[in-house]
Amino acid sequence: MSEEESSFYVAIQDPKSFRRELLGSSKDMIKLLQKYEDIKKIREQKIKLMYEFSQTKTEIAMLMGKLKRAIPKTKLRNAYDNPKVIEKKKIVAPRKEVHPDLSSLQNELASIEEKLGKLK
Repeated sequence: MSEEESSFYVAIQDPKSFRRELLGSSKDMIKLLQKYEDIKKIREQKIKLMYEFSQTKTEIAMLMGKLKRAIPKTKLRNAYDNPKVIEKKKIVAPRKEVHPDLSSLQNELASIEEKLGKLK
């Protein structure tokens, strides 16, 4: 054998541990490839869903346009934009209703307090 042929051979000190490490790295590489394939599938699903969303959004915009054309034009639309109408709604005072159960509970509480006062 010449020096050129012998330079291709390298001695491995611990072949079992070398093989174990080689198989472990191969296992890790396969797991990484599987994760990459999963990511590719997720990306494809994302693109598909984005396309469906775009189509749905376009359809909704088209239907809203048809709806706006179908609704008759009245002055009611301008009434909501008018700030005077909004102010009138704010001026209305809220009603304060006394709950019937609350008044009966207050009466019972008063009678209990009277009884306690008599016992002392």
